[in-house]
Amino acid sequence: MATARYIGGDAELSVLYRGTVVERGPVETVLADPVHPYTQCLLSAIPVLHGLERAGADRLVPTEPLDERTEPAGCLFAPRCPFAQESCTATRPELGHLGATAQEHACLYPTSRQVVAQAL
Repeated sequence: MATARYIGGDAELSVLYRGTVVERGPVETVLADPVHPYTQCLLSAIPVLHGLERAGADRLVPTEPLDERTEPAGCLFAPRCPFAQESCTATRPELGHLGATAQEHACLYPTSRQVVAQAL
């Protein structure tokens, strides 16, 4: 994820979780304004260069470790998502444009969060 901006150029970036695309769009859009919680967790894991950057205000981590023994009926990321709601465990979202987002995503409640480190 940290190098996608430099090697991707004007291409599209697809973020996969358990073999399923959960967010897709122009590289710069997905990296600067991620709306799927898994993409946000990935970007939150990028180290912050102390003294040169400040951490994004909304950095987050998954709530649970991955359990590969079971596949949830609803959203694949719901068991680990810090924002999962009851409907997430029952409905598997399709990749598309739900809400006012520039990129496609597979999330019932897409929310832009500031997870990427900002230059000082």
